[in-house]
Amino acid sequence: MTGRDAQAWVEVNLKGLGWIPFYPTPPETKTPDKSLDPTPPDPRTLVRQPPPPLADPPHDDHTTQGRTTVGGQEASPQSPPSFWKQYGPLITKATLWTMPVWLPALPILLLLGIKTRLRRRAYMTGPTMTFPSC
Repeated sequence: MTGRDAQAWVEVNLKGLGWIPFYPTPPETKTPDKSLDPTPPDPRTLVRQPPPPLADPPHDDHTTQGRTTVGGQEASPQSPPSFWKQYGPLITKATLWTMPVWLPALPILLLLGIKTRLRRRAYMTGPTMTFPSC
């Protein structure tokens, strides 16, 4: 059995009419269609091109600095954002993401700090108890 011996078709079940054959492809012909243009289409016509960039408007060098154009009031100077407004969200995210690393180590570091302080104090003050000699 070869592909020439088999045939397949599509049928659509329409309510009230039953199964109707449907042929989605055109009939096969041995001769090519000469009306089709074999040259590829121009890609610029297939995709909508963006508009050309706008030219910068001419600038007036005689305008006063620090004044608005409406009413001539003084423009408020913009202060740079504070450290916490600029870096606060980043520090918060870094703290929360690294919490599984530093949170278990926190009690250990706290105990080591306390022991170091107690040892330093004992070294500086000397022995507190004297034992009687035998």
